[in-house]
Amino acid sequence: FPDACAAVDFMAIEMAKVLKGLEVRPERMLRNLQFAGGVAFSGRLLTALVEAGMPREDAYAIVQRAAVEALKEGGPGFRSLVEKDAVVRSRIGDRLEQVFDPWSGLEHTDLAFERLGLGVKSL
Repeated sequence: FPDACAAVDFMAIEMAKVLKGLEVRPERMLRNLQFAGGVAFSGRLLTALVEAGMPREDAYAIVQRAAVEALKEGGPGFRSLVEKDAVVRSRIGDRLEQVFDPWSGLEHTDLAFERLGLGVKSL
């Protein structure tokens, strides 16, 4: 047990060093999210399809097919492939904007920072 505590202490000190030098570039973060036409949102898409009543295996097959195609060099973007899929449109067409919105789900970050005692405002 003492060894585990020493290891956790070491990891916390190292993480503090990393975070102290961390430079956040919001414009770069947004660009990374749009890589391959938004393939970073594949998890959200899968969740939305399952929440809309689609069996997880079927939803996974749709998301995987679009992601693989989007990641091919010169391939169409993930979002454009998904938007063309009739099954996706019929299930969650009205929610696609939210699925691909990088700000969706960040509504309460200011509250989280406040609770942590960090006087930081979200982006």
